[in-house]
Amino acid sequence: MRIDVFITCFDDTVFPSTGRAVVTVVERLGHTVAFPTEQACRGQTHFNTGYRPEAVPLVERFSRTSAHHDAVVTPSASCAV
Repeated sequence: MRIDVFITCFDDTVFPSTGRAVVTVVERLGHTVAFPTEQACRGQTHFNTGYRPEAVPLVERFSRTSAHHDAVVTPSASCAV
């Protein structure tokens, strides 16, 4: 499988070793890891704080960048909802 690993800003800032561990696990399971260069925030913070129209382009971008992968894996429960 081609797995899009989505490392959130929270994980990258506070727990950077978590992202590296996720990559290690995915690769040990025999999958190919992908990090789309155009991947960015998917807009959850915007949506949750009332900026719903502003979140739409972020959600659409995230969907486009992940569409060609078999799965998306993230170590952050809040950004995986």
